Amino acid sequence: MRVQVTAVTAGAADAVQRDLLVEAEGVEREYNQAVLIDLKDTNTFQKTVSIDFPPDVVSDSPRVEFSVIGDIMGPSINGLDKLIKMPYGCGEQNMLNFAPTIFVTEYLTQTNQLTSDLESKSVGFMEKGYQRELTYQRKDGSFSAFGQRDPSGSMWLTAFVAKSFQQARNFIYVDEETILRAVDWIIVRQNKDGSFPEPGRIIHKEMLGGGASSTTTLTAFVLIAISEVKLRSTEIAQDLPLLKLMLSDTSKVKPPLLVILTV
Repeated sequence: MRVQVTAVTAGAADAVQRDLLVEAEGVEREYNQAVLIDLKDTNTFQKTVSIDFPPDVVSDSPRVEFSVIGDIMGPSINGLDKLIKMPYGCGEQNMLNFAPTIFVTEYLTQTNQLTSDLESKSVGFMEKGYQRELTYQRKDGSFSAFGQRDPSGSMWLTAFVAKSFQQARNFIYVDEETILRAVDWIIVRQNKDGSFPEPGRIIHKEMLGGGASSTTTLTAFVLIAISEVKLRSTEIAQDLPLLKLMLSDTSKVKPPLLVILTV
């Protein structure tokens, strides 16, 4: 939809036109139905696909897209650009879009698939996500969902932010001191047995991948994050024997995937 604003005075006049993208009301939902075409034993393939729209669908908004890809991993790889989104929300929500943008941009760069338009978009989103996340850094250097309004910083979120900020330095300017303060906050709270406690709270527990209540998985994640940051590695290195002993007890870690990630 084109919108025009006109200003008129006795001696002059001017007008500005802008095109606005108008989206249908309601919440967009996407449904995917994948079909594997196996031609090993035949030269033809036939399948009938039924498409059912919800009864309360917004009028004139349904659409159907069809694509064929000659690689079983093709759909996931070709759809990576859809993970590049504008960061928004609290300190946790912001990271849900900020971090994937970093990961996808890094992958596309390494595989020579990053176009100039996509690079400009991803870098812009990273810069906005970085600046927004800084507003949730507490005075002690830690991060939490609502910054100073929370009673304490979150161990998991602080490690996640430090790790992500370090990775983002490949594409945007990130103040090293911000990362150092976060890592220092983590280190001084390390327990005598080498583990890391969670003094704060995590609202979006889906970010944890199922390891919300496990000190073992939290410690493994924090250790990995700090090792990737490489700014305070000497302080952690002296505690590695204790950490290895604690992380070796995976009998209480569920589900099995978390055991693998911890080990």
